[in-house]
Amino acid sequence: MRACLDTPGTIRFSGRFYRLADGVFELTAPPRRRPEIWLGAHGPRMLELAGRFADGWYPNWIDSPERYATRLAQIRQAAERAGRDPTRIVPALQAPVLLAPTEDAARRLLRHPALRLTGLLRSADEWRELGLEHPLGERFRGYLDFIPERIPPEELRTALRAVPPELVERSFLWGTPEQVLARIRDYREAGLRFLALLPASALASPQAAAWTVFALWRVRRALERELTER
Repeated sequence: MRACLDTPGTIRFSGRFYRLADGVFELTAPPRRRPEIWLGAHGPRMLELAGRFADGWYPNWIDSPERYATRLAQIRQAAERAGRDPTRIVPALQAPVLLAPTEDAARRLLRHPALRLTGLLRSADEWRELGLEHPLGERFRGYLDFIPERIPPEELRTALRAVPPELVERSFLWGTPEQVLARIRDYREAGLRFLALLPASALASPQAAAWTVFALWRVRRALERELTER
């Protein structure tokens, strides 16, 4: 992809898995600006590749600003090793957000089975961090291994009841608008520059989704004011 976007004329590429001889990548109407490549990297290998090749880093939810900062540092170190300017890589984040008028109301939403499922889909390693055994097996890798058709309904309901609240809370950016704003500020201090929010409250009820969408407007206005004041 990088060769196609950056190489004028004939493209020749020889990699470990793919080879391209005398390729041509011509658009009938050139874009107004160069297309960017963003990678949703999480593990060490993908973080290295993001630093070497990506214009933006777009991971799924990372549950602490400290972990976010650590992985961003790995990307920037990889960029420096590749002779790139690490500050030109946009640090982004996709966050499922759950908003409610009070913290207690938000915690009640987190108990909904559809939201508790996110805790079940965390890996067995994350369960072990809390001193717990994953109900779907000690080698369960989360989303990679979850095939619902293979799990009897009663077994799935039993597994959901075993999900500890701590794991559900780790899966979302949640709380009151003020609490969520404070968390976003922490991620911004850790390096975040582009945030995409997914209103996860819709999994609980249409009413919760509507309130979250309304509250997101307030959150956005508050962030815009803060950025303007800077």
